[in-house]
Amino acid sequence: MKTIFIPMDSMIRQVLSLVVLFLFTGFIPKVISAEITWKLYLKPYYSNGPVLTGDGNEFVIVDYQLSGGQSQYRDILEDMEDVSFHLNQSPDTRPVEIRVILNVRGDFFEDAGSASTFFNVTFLVLVNGREQDSFNFSKSSPLIISIPVGRGLDNLLNRLNCTRRDNIMFVAFLGSGFEKDGIETFNQTSALRAEIDHTATIVGGIGDNFGYPNTSQYNTWSKIKLLFK
Repeated sequence: MKTIFIPMDSMIRQVLSLVVLFLFTGFIPKVISAEITWKLYLKPYYSNGPVLTGDGNEFVIVDYQLSGGQSQYRDILEDMEDVSFHLNQSPDTRPVEIRVILNVRGDFFEDAGSASTFFNVTFLVLVNGREQDSFNFSKSSPLIISIPVGRGLDNLLNRLNCTRRDNIMFVAFLGSGFEKDGIETFNQTSALRAEIDHTATIVGGIGDNFGYPNTSQYNTWSKIKLLFK
């Protein structure tokens, strides 16, 4: 049997030809980015449909003029302006719809049991149009809630007669109690932020009222700057 030697430059040309072939014939694997749709609801008018919608990895509440009976929630929706919900990547390879339901009562968020709240939002996830009883986000891409520092956040906190210097945090409201596992609160100089790894009714308030005293997460620089606000 004869050994056939293929010149190196010929081999290189063949490899390059294959690469070009793959590029132009679609054999290169493609990363599929699933579509994320966001819908914002007011709980008392949930059956009326969403008041705001959006697409993509981030959803930001924008100024929206409510009408009719929904106008009674105008002030609290204005205070939620620029609040954002973000995922670094889609949590599923199939189309995902995330429903953000504001649990409001007049100019306030609903209480969670006996605890008053400055934030009370239920998250529902639909995958391929089917509602999920529960849904876990990737640990590398949790759902991030960000409330920027400013008039809106101040107004939300004022409803509880508290400030960012207090022990404020986000927890899951289970109907008969609260749970902090899978939820991280970051009281930063630019925003009050939460990272959650599963769907739930997420409430914000005083940690002591949730059974979690003195557990808000501050970094040293944040503490120093908060003293001068």
